[in-house]
Amino acid sequence: MNKVYLYSWLCAIIPVICSWEKGDGYISIDLIRQKTPRMQYLENPHLADKMGFGEWFHKPKPKPKPGNDSIALYRFLDYEFYAKIVIGHPGQTMNVALDTGWTLSWVLSAKCQVLTTPGCWFHNMYDHTRSSKYKKDGTPYVGNEGKYNLTGFYSYETISVAHSNVTNFRFVEMDNVPWTYLFSKVDGLLGLGIRGPKDDEPFFYALHRENNITNFLFSVYMNSLLLGIDNQLMVEMSSWDLFKTNIYTKHSSKMEQKFMTKLNFYR
Repeated sequence: MNKVYLYSWLCAIIPVICSWEKGDGYISIDLIRQKTPRMQYLENPHLADKMGFGEWFHKPKPKPKPGNDSIALYRFLDYEFYAKIVIGHPGQTMNVALDTGWTLSWVLSAKCQVLTTPGCWFHNMYDHTRSSKYKKDGTPYVGNEGKYNLTGFYSYETISVAHSNVTNFRFVEMDNVPWTYLFSKVDGLLGLGIRGPKDDEPFFYALHRENNITNFLFSVYMNSLLLGIDNQLMVEMSSWDLFKTNIYTKHSSKMEQKFMTKLNFYR
């Protein structure tokens, strides 16, 4: 159990978001790094001006002061990774965050009132009426996040990762989220936290329930690479083969084009 807490703690300090595929004896998940606002601005320098908020990206004119002075450096939005999952049948692709602080998993619902909920704009939204695997629950959900609340309702559905399916997975369809989600790439969240007596089933517990993994373990491997970080999250066991593999050479084309890394659920 101590190993579970250690690995989960390591994961909790590294926000990652991913996409999945399957190999021989393991489930491999691509971690996709979102382009930073600076990079998007460099690629489209006049787009922000046309949309009316170009001045946000320009630093104010400095007020001259005598003598030496320090300069504050701020980091803004250079953090977001996301995973691609397929939910329902026929499948609907969603971008989800991986969060070791939550046991609950949720996605934006097609029932989101887009006219009054800007947080749903420009996102993929799950429509359970299109899925033959959907099962109704209907229990209301209210997430008190301090100043902002998330509301929705529980449902049951099949979630696919690589060639592995998690069936009858209980999650929340969010129909109201804070307006700040407008600036996020993700359409939901995949909970990977440690389950308490009254908590929802975390996704990797569901993987265990479906016999896709046999132990509740995950670990993090980090290696600095060009234009980003090569993160490796492994569930169930730590493999020293990872440290002997030339990851940059093996996945260089993906790295250069999509800033992709890997998350592995080992059997």
